[in-house]
Amino acid sequence: MELVLDERVRTALEQITDWYLPESGFMDGCLYPKNQNIKDFAFLYEVAADLLQQCLDKTADGYDEFVASVSASGEDGAAPYRRSYRGHRITTIQGPVFALRRMPQTVPGLNDLGLDQALRKVLLSDHLNKGGLVLICGETGQGKSTTCAATIKERMFTLGSFCLTVEDPPEMPLHGVHGQGRCYQTEVQSGNFAQAMRGAMRCYPTVNGSILYVGETRDHETAAEVLRIAMNGNLVFTTIHASDVPNALKRLLSMASQTMGDDAKDILSSVFRVGMHQVLEDVRPLPGQPPRKKLNNTFLLSQGASSPVANKIRNEEIDGLANDISQQKIVMTKQGPDALLRLWT
Repeated sequence: MELVLDERVRTALEQITDWYLPESGFMDGCLYPKNQNIKDFAFLYEVAADLLQQCLDKTADGYDEFVASVSASGEDGAAPYRRSYRGHRITTIQGPVFALRRMPQTVPGLNDLGLDQALRKVLLSDHLNKGGLVLICGETGQGKSTTCAATIKERMFTLGSFCLTVEDPPEMPLHGVHGQGRCYQTEVQSGNFAQAMRGAMRCYPTVNGSILYVGETRDHETAAEVLRIAMNGNLVFTTIHASDVPNALKRLLSMASQTMGDDAKDILSSVFRVGMHQVLEDVRPLPGQPPRKKLNNTFLLSQGASSPVANKIRNEEIDGLANDISQQKIVMTKQGPDALLRLWT
């Protein structure tokens, strides 16, 4: 539904990061970042009512993840307006509540994220055009999807890559042309990831360096398809919840093994190329400056199916990868990323 939004409403919407809307009625809801009650802001009632109705409509079929939007036409000389929110239905002791988190309107560059230049060179290396798996892990809210989107956007710009995404729901605006590259974003419902990924494999053009982005790997069917598609020569980016890279690999292997059996560890060892764990850390601002966060990354590379990292995965010695992470960090610091990239097979 398109709303007529005056300047006061538009200004407020630019400041609101999160809405919490009880299914029983938005008047008992709240707004963040300042934990304010919606009932204290009468000029936002129409927007809150529209968002709540979208939440009810989008979860009527039983799905808990969705996207809701506030849209306004450019009447009376005002510019058209659109803000999208990623929604999740929470079951509380007092009934369902819809949590809406504001989604970004642009994809940042890797430099904007504060990513180490050596890691940036690895993520943009043309060695990855041969295919493989890039696994970004961390806890909720640590910017995993943002790092994936920023990397994919720059690969499209610099290498002309073609990308398909399978997301639930899409979080970053990647759809469209980026330099010589192009991205098609698709939205699927929870439980349909594997089917959507199999369909995506029939849609790639005959070019090198095609990318598949899977928003999150969280079930055994998706994990198995991620490995199969990477094995077919595509570059696959995905995120997974884990406390570090070795635990991310163990979790992915555990899920994929439910479908693929013992083949899972052989395939994972062959296709795994980059693993990165990231944490957003608070940085104390200088006087007069706003607070900000710094991205802290831990990485692991596997240059091919016969690398030491691949052999440890194949032999189920994943806990031993902590040593490889430490050694690669030393090499990267003292010799730079080329010392690792030239070992690529």
